[in-house]
Amino acid sequence: MNADLVAILLDAVGTPVFVLDREGRVVRFNRACQELSGYSLEELRGTPLADRLLPDDEANGLRIACEQVFAGRHPIHHEHSWNRRDGGRRRLAWRLHGLCDQGGAVACVVAAGQDVTEERERAAAHGALAASEELFRTVIENLPSGVLLTDAQGRIVLANGPAQEWLGLTPEAMGTRLEQWVPRGAELLQPARRPGRRQVELQTGDGARRWIGFDTVAGSVAGSDGWLVVFRDLGEIRRADRRRRRVERLAQARGLAAGLGQELQPLVGSILAGIQFLEQEAGLAAGTRLVVSTLTQSARKLTRTVQDYLEGVRSAVPAPRLLPLGKVMAEAMDPFVGLATSRGVKLEIVPADGDALLAVDPAQFRRAVGAVVSQAIEAAGRDGRVRVEWNEPPADLVRRRVPGFPGRVASIRIADSGPTIAEEDLRRVFRPFGNVRPGAGGLGLAAAREIAEAHGGLLAVTSRPGEDTTFELLLPSGERPACWQHEQRPEGLCGVCSLRTDGPGYCCWAVTGHKDRTETGDWPEKCRDCNVFRRWNLAPWPPGPAPSIPPTA
Repeated sequence: MNADLVAILLDAVGTPVFVLDREGRVVRFNRACQELSGYSLEELRGTPLADRLLPDDEANGLRIACEQVFAGRHPIHHEHSWNRRDGGRRRLAWRLHGLCDQGGAVACVVAAGQDVTEERERAAAHGALAASEELFRTVIENLPSGVLLTDAQGRIVLANGPAQEWLGLTPEAMGTRLEQWVPRGAELLQPARRPGRRQVELQTGDGARRWIGFDTVAGSVAGSDGWLVVFRDLGEIRRADRRRRRVERLAQARGLAAGLGQELQPLVGSILAGIQFLEQEAGLAAGTRLVVSTLTQSARKLTRTVQDYLEGVRSAVPAPRLLPLGKVMAEAMDPFVGLATSRGVKLEIVPADGDALLAVDPAQFRRAVGAVVSQAIEAAGRDGRVRVEWNEPPADLVRRRVPGFPGRVASIRIADSGPTIAEEDLRRVFRPFGNVRPGAGGLGLAAAREIAEAHGGLLAVTSRPGEDTTFELLLPSGERPACWQHEQRPEGLCGVCSLRTDGPGYCCWAVTGHKDRTETGDWPEKCRDCNVFRRWNLAPWPPGPAPSIPPTA
């Protein structure tokens, strides 16, 4: 494969990539690395990278990581700082791979990384800098961006994993024209008329529609003209942006609610103290004493409400334990039996036949379930119905609801006969103060969804005319080891994790990824790439359609 084509690829994806020999000396140092460090390849070629760019206290860490690669233990995740020429410093996260020679021995280390000083985004590439076919394919298969290579006639020569997934390509697509698989695929193979990434909506062979942002450059393929297309799935970027905005809105609402609650708490306390003083007065008429007693009960209830509200706006970082689903659901439902009766609502509770195990924070779990049940009772109204049921769905239903998820799932369903939520309002149900139906205002449902996601689950709603409105809480279930005992745990991360001493090792992402989750609305890359996360968190597996729910009797 032409060396110029590899260089074009590395420049197009813009990911820092360097190559070191067995002595740790720089062999290749791409443009992104040069821009980050302020040093050119000519200045660094043949010199030990650890000595030139890394702080003294971090240089040995890179040497050890390289030794592990040469010993055959790769890929290796490594993070260190670079001292820039201008005196600044950048923090970089790397994924180190070994490139083997014809004898199968590791000949050099190829490192692809990302700048994590100010933001943690998925790297645009894992890159490498050699001109061989093996290295070229290794590089593009490790890129999170889609990479498509065609000849001058538009026949597909190479497509990496993301490109195949996003464009709906199969192995049979190699050697065929792109237009056979993507109706508007020819637009990808046209040079840009002006600088900047272009966008196009494509419909793949399976009928799915996807917005793609792409860059196209001319290159040489086996000595002939061709096209190199590097693109990103804009849908995922937009979904991440929506998640980030949702987290920001929830944080703002939390701040407002916390401030309001703190203002109300002393006022309510003063009112309660005054009413209790009146209650102790002698000589009150019977009617007056009855009014004072009613006010006392109302003030105490308001005090509890304010305290619960303040508790509800706290950030959802759980301290989970393995508990039977039936036990925690019984505790969560206990306060609502009397509430439903007092509101004239028929409450039906249908427990599961078996008893699944869940890793949950009991207090947060009760808060999440309580928020959904209380709004259901409020929405149903007098003479309305609410049905609460939980179970472990059979494997075929799990495959339909959470396609690709490898484990078992517990389902908690709260259905009510209240007003149908309009389709255009469904997206606002979980927003703070959404107010799309009775009982759905405030922070309750927004906090419930965040608690569900912190536990590795999801909270969804289905509302169709002629059917009950149903909220479903899905959580991974079953016996599980601590995260550091998992047989597929990420190498090198668990040895220094605080959860080994400060927690049971469940829902570790909610602690280690909390900062990123708060700032970006998404779990960090170190979590999403972790096998423990993918085994016990539903986030990587977008839910399928919910089944129709007939009205409760």
